[in-house]
Amino acid sequence: MLRRPTSLPAELASPQKASRTRDPWLDNVRLVAAILIAVGHFTTPFLKSNNEWVWLWVTLWGFRLPVFVIVAGYFTYTARYSLDKVIAVFRDVALVYVIFQAIASLLAFANTGNWKFDLGSPHMALWFLPALVIWRLLAPLLVRIPHYVIVTTVACLALSTLPYEEQWIARTVAYLPLFVLGVALRGAGLHARLNKPSVRLWAWALILAWFAASLIARAADVKYKRGPFLMRSGLDGEGWELVVELAQRAAILGLGAVLGLALIAVVPRKRIPVFSALGAGSFTIYLVHPLIYKQLNYWEIYEDYIDSRFDRLFLVFAVVALALALGSAPVRKATRWLTTPKTLIDAVTLRFRAMRAVKSGGQAVPARPVFRKTANATPLSPVETSATSRRPEPEREGADA
Repeated sequence: MLRRPTSLPAELASPQKASRTRDPWLDNVRLVAAILIAVGHFTTPFLKSNNEWVWLWVTLWGFRLPVFVIVAGYFTYTARYSLDKVIAVFRDVALVYVIFQAIASLLAFANTGNWKFDLGSPHMALWFLPALVIWRLLAPLLVRIPHYVIVTTVACLALSTLPYEEQWIARTVAYLPLFVLGVALRGAGLHARLNKPSVRLWAWALILAWFAASLIARAADVKYKRGPFLMRSGLDGEGWELVVELAQRAAILGLGAVLGLALIAVVPRKRIPVFSALGAGSFTIYLVHPLIYKQLNYWEIYEDYIDSRFDRLFLVFAVVALALALGSAPVRKATRWLTTPKTLIDAVTLRFRAMRAVKSGGQAVPARPVFRKTANATPLSPVETSATSRRPEPEREGADA
């Protein structure tokens, strides 16, 4: 039974230690999910009525966005509100959203000549960032509700019957139960529960059963629809039709939770050379790859150069290689001032303090922070910083994805 979180997990018990070491298990999980999300976006033009790409999209859905949402919940701090915590959420997540929304708007302007910068309408996968802001601000309240995972799920299903003008708001409500599940898993001890041979065996059985059922459905020519999985709008049925839609939404959320946890359980826990290091860049992969996808569309690459099945398979492998490249250390370092604004803010603050100290005749502070070189010293991404930005307290803390 999942318990209300009351303390940080052992691997995150010390913020100082957590900032220098990473959990290779979750890095591996995030990299797998980020690669699948990127492939899902880049293959969107191939989706036709019930073709094999739609089947593949639906089959892999539970291993993409649900995993990202659950892990984001796992890294969310749920201690009582403080000004520092709220500022950190807006600095590490909301500011990143503003930056990449502006970049996407500039990209559209450069290619079409039309300028539109609207924070209320996120470009492609960027909807996840304003959603994450809302989820993290709600988390400290939700965890104080008895049986909050069940209560949140029921409440979100009820709220899904409302009309939503913006897709990102509908998806924020729809995916909140999976986020809260991630929060609860940390309180329940993710490692202790999933790091068992019996659990991994059941997880493999579930994954294989899902793929087998999907293949059988494909052979039987079952029609696949992405709409219910996208959850871009509220449920608009009436009477029994609404009941069926609610049951379908609940079943999809349950499927996402089961498949997502199964993937987390079977991914290797040990550090994999190169692969685990690239997992530290999963947030960079998530943020940057939609921009490249949009540029390919502006250049009409899909219409002019991708026709045959070989072309499409080649694109899939190229996207995997692109995702791995985006997760590499050089790309992370080059884009850190965009994906982790805190690094730029800290550098500017230190420079300003140094200038003030020199002008006042005092001792100048270093113009840039000095970090001791330690093993696995990759900085945490904004998705992870919430769980490690403060000392533990008695109560703790893209298109179609």
